[in-house]
Amino acid sequence: PRRPHLFTPDGRAVDHENSSSAFHRYTMHWCTSTLRLAGNHVELDKLPFLDYHTRSQSQPLLRITTSKTSLWYLILNDRFAGFVKQWIIMLLRSLVTFVSPYCVMRLLKSLEEQPESRHDAWFWLIGIAISSLCQILLHHHLLWIQWSEMAIPVRAQLIMAIFVKALKMKDSKDPQSPKVEKPEAINLISSDTASLSKFTAVNHYIPATLSRFFFAVLFLVNLVGWQGTLAAMVVTAISLPVHTFVVKQERVAQRNLAAARDKKTKAINESM
Repeated sequence: PRRPHLFTPDGRAVDHENSSSAFHRYTMHWCTSTLRLAGNHVELDKLPFLDYHTRSQSQPLLRITTSKTSLWYLILNDRFAGFVKQWIIMLLRSLVTFVSPYCVMRLLKSLEEQPESRHDAWFWLIGIAISSLCQILLHHHLLWIQWSEMAIPVRAQLIMAIFVKALKMKDSKDPQSPKVEKPEAINLISSDTASLSKFTAVNHYIPATLSRFFFAVLFLVNLVGWQGTLAAMVVTAISLPVHTFVVKQERVAQRNLAAARDKKTKAINESM
């Protein structure tokens, strides 16, 4: 353990994420006691308190002083270390994803070329196990970072900024004053803050897709040659417009279904 257990001034225990050992932290064993408590349906004040960096009252306020100030710039500047951590783990996970298939390929080759010698086969078999374990650890650690360290704190910051701005706005009753259409705070909280915080969590999906595509091309070239890889890319490119068309038609059908259900509900209510 890197530090003793901490408590808040009123005696509540702080969660053990930063107090547990590195093994318990990266294998997510530090939260088992909290999950046991939550499974017993205890009161909220019985659960461990969030650490200082996660709780909403410790988040710095996002202040947009002028119209030229970009909200994304403020978020990026405030969460720069989190973005860097996300992207590094994303690149490592993209690389490790293709280590296991590579080990499988080398394992089959070693069994075909040297059927009597099993030393190489055991080496590649152990490589499959280690790469699969690393892939699972990186995947779950990235999920934890993107929500607990990025999306949830950023949403708390945005909600605080909206309420601070709303409380400072003048509520004019003068009919001569010009009316300016301004969005409601509740609508901003329910829609915009959720969208911004979610993109903060999943922003690494776009570069992850590109990096996986790059590693997949390298793996396929090594496995089936450049001709087979080129054929696979051409077929994929041809299927993209068909996939896009099918998705659009599915969305139209979903909207029509929702409208039909609304009409059905209104007719049932009216008949009742």
